Amino acid sequence: MRVKPPHQWKPGESGNPKGRPKGSRSISDYLRRFGELDTPEQLREKMRAMFPQVARKGDKFTMEEALWLSAYVHAIKGESWAFNFIADRTEGKAVQPTKDLTESKDVEIVIGGRPFRVNNNHDTDAETPRQ
Repeated sequence: MRVKPPHQWKPGESGNPKGRPKGSRSISDYLRRFGELDTPEQLREKMRAMFPQVARKGDKFTMEEALWLSAYVHAIKGESWAFNFIADRTEGKAVQPTKDLTESKDVEIVIGGRPFRVNNNHDTDAETPRQ
């Protein structure tokens, strides 16, 4: 039988009673803040060369807008992560169907090359050979 280790805190007591200090910033706060900054002129020139219909002379871009455009550049180059990134954010993530194992009679799993048969009562039988 496994014995539970004693806890440092009593029920209802927090391990961090003061919490995060007021005024402190999270990573997402910094990312939003830096995303709102204007892009440097060198980057704007590259964007104008690549996207003349979007980046006209005198237009300013935020770092966030440059980031989104760079995702499209990577997707066009054939990088699948960029394509998936764009598709997930424009179309939504695809639903991943899962099989309900409670309806199956038996399921076989292989662990370390050895087959195990699991029945719907979740009992395992390592001796049942694979057929």
